[in-house]
Amino acid sequence: STSVALNEEQLNIQKNVVNDHIKMEEAVIKELEKMLPSVTNEKVELLLKAILHDEVRHHKLLKTLYEILIRGEAVTEGDWWDAVWGDVPGLWG
Repeated sequence: STSVALNEEQLNIQKNVVNDHIKMEEAVIKELEKMLPSVTNEKVELLLKAILHDEVRHHKLLKTLYEILIRGEAVTEGDWWDAVWGDVPGLWG
């Protein structure tokens, strides 16, 4: 199937959605980092650390996507693979 490029209005909407999500992720990351030192239950600590790790990965992915949207570049399948898996140790050689 053929992809259709976003028009300027759609692109601006996507930029705003991604930027808003980046801000939400930042708030969650800060809150988790603030909470973790006072958690005494090991199971809760493990869960919160896993959530924090996931949020940090999401945050990095969203920032990469936002940068692509700001530049107004076409996003290729390779860009998506790099954004999602680019920082996985040992994956690319």
